[in-house]
Amino acid sequence: MIGAAILVVFAAMLVRSVRRPGVAMALLLLFFSGKQLVQVSIPLFAERGPLVNYLVFGPLGLIWIHRALRGRAERMLGIPREYAMHLLFFALAALSTMWCLNPGVWYFAGKLAPYIAVYALLVPSLLASTQGISEAYQWIAWVGGAMCIVFLSGYSESAGIDRLVLEAEMETGGTLGLNPLAVGAMGAWTVVTATLGEFPKHRIVFVLRLVVAAAGLVVAARSSRGDLFAALIAVGFFGPIPTSTAKGLQGRRLAAALAAIVVGGAVLYYGLFLTDYWSRYDNASVDGGVLVRQEMIGEVLDYYIRHPSTWLFGSGWSSSFALFGFYPHNGLAQALGELGLVGAALWVSSVVYVFTRGLRLALLASRTGSRSLDVMRPALALMLCALISNMKAGDCVDIWLALTLSTASQLIRRFRPESEKSLLR
Repeated sequence: MIGAAILVVFAAMLVRSVRRPGVAMALLLLFFSGKQLVQVSIPLFAERGPLVNYLVFGPLGLIWIHRALRGRAERMLGIPREYAMHLLFFALAALSTMWCLNPGVWYFAGKLAPYIAVYALLVPSLLASTQGISEAYQWIAWVGGAMCIVFLSGYSESAGIDRLVLEAEMETGGTLGLNPLAVGAMGAWTVVTATLGEFPKHRIVFVLRLVVAAAGLVVAARSSRGDLFAALIAVGFFGPIPTSTAKGLQGRRLAAALAAIVVGGAVLYYGLFLTDYWSRYDNASVDGGVLVRQEMIGEVLDYYIRHPSTWLFGSGWSSSFALFGFYPHNGLAQALGELGLVGAALWVSSVVYVFTRGLRLALLASRTGSRSLDVMRPALALMLCALISNMKAGDCVDIWLALTLSTASQLIRRFRPESEKSLLR
């Protein structure tokens, strides 16, 4: 039943995306965690995971064609200059397969190609109209919050004491291990949108937002420490930034909101599981996972420094697998090691450029009183969340970072005339 409900929700989001393309961004951010619920509850999809991809990505392609044929192709195909550098980085990664030291790079790239096409190209071009992005935050908060509660209440026993690691029973027997990072990311998206998104000003809505934010916080904490820290940092950074109609979560309001989320998360956790909430965070500095990641990054950078031939363009995307048997779990280190100074410069420049321009627009909301600019704050918070998570476990060719970065870029393009006008005052 849960899997069927998720498919119905995905269908509703696809229908809504026809007129409000921004909702497609919410669909993609929730896709992998929702897909896991479908696979856990419906054995058919556990064995045929790509079928869920077809059911979602196929209609998104049809929506793209529909909007292009209705006269929006010129704007959809126009790439914002803020996003162009990141696409150049993707192009360099694709080009680097020509000199990559990993003989299996074509198989690896082939598996990722459909996701890259949808997350980094198709949906970012749909977002050119920026319609529905504010609504997308509400979809993420409510649907993500509901899925977080389902994960916690229905699938906690299979996780062990400290981490939500799901397994799906296959029709042919055996089990399929699922990725906890997708679940943790969903929790982080839920926290960010529930706290920073625009919602109706009703007390019951505020209470529900705290509930889903608490659920998201617990899911992130039990799935991936990086996603928990990403959510807290994103909310802590953007929460105090004023909006057009409020002074932001400053002073007592910020403390009260954070306390409510933490207390609500603790109550929800202990009420459902009666386990040690902080078990994965004791002695994190000497934790095996943390130390292994440090060693991975060190090996990749050491190889890069000792081989001058890789300094400019690297050893090729995914070459770390052939050289070391792993990738460094850090987007920036991987960009430098596999795509050299050129790749790392494009990666860093695109992130910094979009973030700084977007932050300037977010700060303008309170000065100009323009409510339309309020959409910028949660967009940048999601991008920051994706960036921090990428630094712990991401690939340099990161589809979540690309999607959130392109969303912010399309909003910057939309508000560019307003930004330039305000600077002239």
